[in-house]
Amino acid sequence: MTLLNQTGTHRPNTRAELEKMLTPEVVGCYRVVNHECESESDLVQLGTTRDGTPALLNRHAIEADLRIVTGFIEPHFFAGFSGGPKG
Repeated sequence: MTLLNQTGTHRPNTRAELEKMLTPEVVGCYRVVNHECESESDLVQLGTTRDGTPALLNRHAIEADLRIVTGFIEPHFFAGFSGGPKG
């Protein structure tokens, strides 16, 4: 079993952070992998978006026999705005 920490474009979590989220016992007993968006070998292209941008997903998630998803997606304040805040 592999636990995949999907961090989006954020930095990978440290072991201490993973232990705080999952408990030291879980981190010690299971394979815990951080998603790393800059690691091309960890990404699989599953097509393109309407504007031609490659649709890249984590290889661990794509190649898993079974996926159980927990947690939530939290949108960022500026997500979806081009150019950021207007001042």
